[in-house]
Amino acid sequence: MALTSHHRVHPVRRTVGLVLVVAIVVVLLVKTWNQNRLADRIEESFRGWLEPAGQPSTRGR
Repeated sequence: MALTSHHRVHPVRRTVGLVLVVAIVVVLLVKTWNQNRLADRIEESFRGWLEPAGQPSTRGR
């Protein structure tokens, strides 16, 4: 029983770690692009990540 509960914690921990890494990256990006329009930059980055490379989504550039 203890083994099953231990197994259940692993994916959650991994997800939390990924979220933390993403948050740190976002903070670094904000710090780097503080002068620029970081909102547009972050939106562009997220669009590039979410949408496939085959679809060129370059609006506002």
